[in-house]
Amino acid sequence: MDSELRIQRFMFNELCENTYLLYAPGGDGLVIDLGCHTEEEQALIFSFVEEQRVTVKYLLNTHGHLDHLFGVPWGRATWKDAAFLIHAADMPLLENAPKQAALWGMEMAPISQPDAFLAHGDVFELHGKRIEVIHTPGHSQGCVCFYLYEAGVLFSGDTLFQHSIGRTDLPGGNYEQLIESIRSRLLVLHDDVQVLPGHGEFTTIGAERTLNPFL
Repeated sequence: MDSELRIQRFMFNELCENTYLLYAPGGDGLVIDLGCHTEEEQALIFSFVEEQRVTVKYLLNTHGHLDHLFGVPWGRATWKDAAFLIHAADMPLLENAPKQAALWGMEMAPISQPDAFLAHGDVFELHGKRIEVIHTPGHSQGCVCFYLYEAGVLFSGDTLFQHSIGRTDLPGGNYEQLIESIRSRLLVLHDDVQVLPGHGEFTTIGAERTLNPFL
């Protein structure tokens, strides 16, 4: 990892979702998939952000499934200047999130309209480092990955896991589309690119190219 930018992983909610904070101490940062679901989990990431004196500029979502959205209403209220972005194709998931949570016996506050929508090829800059948006539909229609270009780090959401891939039996899922997204947009990256997924442990593009039974 680049000496200036750091990554902190938090494992949140009942589904053990990985939330990532990309930041420079005393500088700007962004949160990917804010999934905190309890006051204790909220306090955990809030205290870390405060201790590191981070200004949260963005709340970015790889997709719109519940476990990746739980903390977004709280995050938007807490870091009022942070822009919330998600791909437009996952707006139906976003709008129905409280109802979906209720079906699982969970509570979730409604999420207001995103500040902007993500699109394939978008580029963010954080402390001079480039973060590219890669649209990878299949797990949901609005799934994206975030590629920290200079550091060779891919935040893959629920598209690609260690020795596995995202489910396609949820709303918006399509198996053939997911495989094509991975082959055409992720496996073209260098073998040594680190993959930080939405659940489970880290891997690399090379390891998944060689060992992933789905690919």
